[in-house]
Amino acid sequence: MKNQNNQHFSHPHILHQFELNEQKSITCNACMQNITTTKPFHGCHTCNFHLHSRCLKAPRHLNHPSHTSHPLTLHPIPTYSSKSFTCNACGSYGNGFSYSCAACEFDLHLHCAFLPTSLPFYDHDEHVLTLFLKSPYDDINTEFYCSICNGLKDNSLWSYYCEECDYGTHLECARTDDLPSNNSEDNGTRSRIEDMKAIGEAREEMDALQLQLKIEAKGRKFALDLWDSPRRRRYYDSDDDDY
Repeated sequence: MKNQNNQHFSHPHILHQFELNEQKSITCNACMQNITTTKPFHGCHTCNFHLHSRCLKAPRHLNHPSHTSHPLTLHPIPTYSSKSFTCNACGSYGNGFSYSCAACEFDLHLHCAFLPTSLPFYDHDEHVLTLFLKSPYDDINTEFYCSICNGLKDNSLWSYYCEECDYGTHLECARTDDLPSNNSEDNGTRSRIEDMKAIGEAREEMDALQLQLKIEAKGRKFALDLWDSPRRRRYYDSDDDDY
């Protein structure tokens, strides 16, 4: 019988194979995501250290199309003094495993490094979405708004995008572990997306309110200037950058 125990470079003890106890929540120390699969995983219960099987088998070095200058090295602990890193794919922080290029300070979450290059997405069933490692637009100054949450996306980050429909999402909004199986309705996913849309709408309302306050403040200043100096005329450029 094949030995199901493994020695991993990230941990000093042998990692044993376990099956998930449904009454216990376990987090993978590599990708920092919950272990929810019914398949066995590996871990050291003494140290509360656990890994998905796919994370256990992740290669130590990786040539990735997002960073062709150098190979990326898998680190179990961020190499920065802050003990955290910012992922160049999704833009969020991480403190688990990362694929890193120290020379360029380039870092990827473990799960971001292996995202599928194309993705069938239930909220856009006309076409599959393609993974873009840069802005999908030729003009990098063109603003990109997520079709799910309506939030503005940083053009330096990755996205899933359909060129034919000009439909795209943040990586987080198209997370593959949130996709319902067999195109069935998933209330949890729908609820999360509705929450994200509400956040996007609230952000837009806040931006509009701030703009209105700036305009009103300008108007008050203009009135005071006229009151203090009635003989001096002032001209205001309608294209004032403060707007």
